[in-house]
Formats: sequence, C-alpha cells, structure tokens
Amino acid sequence: MSSRVARAGGLLFAGWCSIVSAQQTALPAQETPAELLTRMSNSVHYLDYEGSIVYLREGVMDAVRLSHTEQDGYEREHLIALTGAAHQIVRDNYTVTRFQPGRSVAAVEDRGLNALGGTLRSFDPERVARSYDFEEREAERVAGRTTRAIAIMPRDDLRFGYLLHIDAKYALPLKFDVLDGDESVSQLMFTDIRIRHESPEAILAATEQNSGLVPVPREPYAGEWHFDQLPPGFKLEFMEVKDGTEHFVFSDGMATMSVYVENDRSAGLEGQQRLGAFGAYGGEVAGHQVTVVGEMPLDSLRMVWSGVRRGAGDSAGG
Repeated sequence: MSSRVARAGGLLFAGWCSIVSAQQTALPAQETPAELLTRMSNSVHYLDYEGSIVYLREGVMDAVRLSHTEQDGYEREHLIALTGAAHQIVRDNYTVTRFQPGRSVAAVEDRGLNALGGTLRSFDPERVARSYDFEEREAERVAGRTTRAIAIMPRDDLRFGYLLHIDAKYALPLKFDVLDGDESVSQLMFTDIRIRHESPEAILAATEQNSGLVPVPREPYAGEWHFDQLPPGFKLEFMEVKDGTEHFVFSDGMATMSVYVENDRSAGLEGQQRLGAFGAYGGEVAGHQVTVVGEMPLDSLRMVWSGVRRGAGDSAGG
C-alpha cells in the first residue's frame, strides 16, 4: 500500500473525527432526513465531547481517543491513537500538529479544521440531492444512545453510499458506514461518548449567533491542469501547492477526492490500489506523477485520472 493511500486514509479518519461533532438541539419527530442532516452540519462547531472511535476496514480495526472543544468560534481537537504506531494529533482552526515518540520536533501543517472535512461540515441538501437519495432506515442503539438511521444512496455507480446513525437528541453521528451497494466497505463508530455541555438552548443560541458567517470566496483555479472527466456533481473545493506537489480536492457534497500532481515520479503509484473504501489510481501524465485518491470506486478514480491533462486554455474543475 502506497504512503499516499495510507496518508489519505489517515486524513479521512482524522477528517471524519472533525466532522462527527454535530447538532445538539432536541430534534422534532417530523424532521425529514434532509433537515436532520442539515442540522447535523450546521451546528458541527459547537459541541464539546470526548469518546473512543473505532475505524474498521478490510478486517483491520484502528482506534483513537478523541476530544473536541469549542469556545467563541475557536475549535480544538485532540486525537490519541490507541492502536498501531503511537502518535497524537492536535487540530485547531488553523493548523494540524502531529506528535510522535522519539521526535523532538512536532510536524505542523498550515491546515486547520476546515481543509478536507469542509464539505460535510457545510452540508447542502440541495446539492447532495442532485446525486443522492435520502432514506430513513431501521435505527439501532450506538454507544448506549438512541439514534436515527439515514442512508444517503447514490443514483449512479460512480460513487459509494453512506449510512449514518445519528444521535436522536443531539444529531451527533455516532456511526458512519460507507456502502458499496448494501455492503459496508468501511465503518467508523463511537464505542463510548460523553457530551460535556448538553444544553440544547445554549448551543442553539451559539449557532444562531454565527448564522451570518459565510465562507471566504475561493478564487477560480486558472492553472495549467485540466480535469475533463469528473463524475457529475463534483467541483473543485480546495487547492494548495506544497513541497513541489499540487493538491486538488474535489467533492460532490458527500464524497471527497484528491488529485496529486508531482514532479518527482521515483516513488509514484502505477495502476490501482485499494484499502477498504479508500482507493488510488496513478501514473504518468505529461511527464508528471498524477495520483487520484478517494473514497470512491476504483473505476471512478481511473476515469478521473484518464481525464487529467496539462495545457493552455480554460481549466476544468469548478
């Protein structure tokens, strides 16, 4: 398994852990799945909680201890790995810092909470409904709490589906399955959860105070790389250049996919790899290493890779 796929899988795990702090207000019984999902995303910033999360893919289980706090718009998360190599991650609005035993200097990235997890943190039901259907399914208790189960199922075979078990009172997503048809290909789940400030009125007030905040507009990408075969509904959400690598992030409002363009091809992926729901497809494009990574079917990643080109003219991608 390439380091790119492993790193992306780790980012997904950490990214989802930044997403799971969702709605805290009591939910009316008549609330539709779309309304519930919107509430989940709209108040993702305001819940203080801690718990243990397990991540299962291809029979391998990883676990972290996660805590999240928010005060006056400043969010902070602390993740401690409970399995595998010992490490800790501290995330806030601006940076991600990784600590590993034996290293005197921490690895710091200039990328805060809203980098890769941003699409689910600002859930847009109208956008997602262009590619997915919402279904209420039979719920189950998770981490000792009553949930509602909402399936988000794709209308084509270019993307996976999702099944969320959402806390019935606070809309905290306690279990998150990625589905290939009816089969779960990866799963994230709280095994225990403690919400420290269970005050729906206070959290609702905090949400309303920030209701006027809007994202800073993103300048359209006008570079030399073009993406001619994106699945319907995908658009460019984020782009950065770091250490000679151009990193493009695309989303359809649910699924997220990265395209890495590198000058150095010495350790590049040739062909495809799969780890649970996460896959990658890579090879040479115009003398560069291009790798497409995402929680999507391999055929979709291959399709996107085959549509990457370098040249003059209007750039694709949203």
